[in-house]
Amino acid sequence: MKRFFTKLSFIDIVNVYSLWVVLGSFVTFCFFSKIFGVTPDYVAGAVLALSIWIIYTADHLFDGFKLKDQAISMRHKLHFEHRKILLPLILFGFIACLLLVFGMLSKQYFRLGWFLCILTLIHFIINLAISKKYKNRLFLKEVFIAAVVTLGFSILPLTATLVYNWMSNLSIVVIAFFLLNLSNLLLFSYFDFETDEKSNFLSAAHVYGKEIALYITRIAITVSIVLIVYLIYKQDLSLLGGIIIVLMNCILLHISIYPDKYKQKGLYRFWGDFIYVIPAIAIPFL
Repeated sequence: MKRFFTKLSFIDIVNVYSLWVVLGSFVTFCFFSKIFGVTPDYVAGAVLALSIWIIYTADHLFDGFKLKDQAISMRHKLHFEHRKILLPLILFGFIACLLLVFGMLSKQYFRLGWFLCILTLIHFIINLAISKKYKNRLFLKEVFIAAVVTLGFSILPLTATLVYNWMSNLSIVVIAFFLLNLSNLLLFSYFDFETDEKSNFLSAAHVYGKEIALYITRIAITVSIVLIVYLIYKQDLSLLGGIIIVLMNCILLHISIYPDKYKQKGLYRFWGDFIYVIPAIAIPFL
């Protein structure tokens, strides 16, 4: 274990174990709760973050088992190498999640929560059971995952409130956030193109080409920013909340404009996932 930590930088550890994603899911859940005028439910946020860690870790472990010694990415190599530690941690996390869900979580979250579980299961089944040939035609994982993330981060906070209390132009906020999530995932498909190709993984960059994926990313970011600016102008979104979402988009835009700079040392993933932690600076003031 000592050898493991001395070889990895902080950026490596964060990227390999998706730490920004886990922390960011909790932060972003609370951020949207505040934006929508809902008191953040920290139990629901904790369940969401823990569930995401379990899903990400299980996914990387599965890929690590499938590739074994042929794994190219550091993420898959280390998940396979440390499987004896990670598997019990997943089991412990799963038990803790169940205890929170059935012991402390409001039942108002159950319907959407189970729906998200089903969508996640469908994602795994598609990846396991459907050949790459058909996935190329029928399934674009970046769009699917972006939709699930959008539901979990931004819609889940609303399930404990009545529909008539929802903010006006909610759909525009959700679309803007979906485009942000999609841009993030498309960027990863661009940067991971060579590694995915060697590992025989399918991504948007393989379906449409690297440069087209990058072009779509920039368009999606621009549209997301325009939608948020429109909501701020119409006073349907708080200025601070809007600025935070625009800032998240601007970081992704900067990554897409200077890909060579962010390709080094996994900086694209470090800062790409860090955007979900940024809302923490605004939560106390919303």
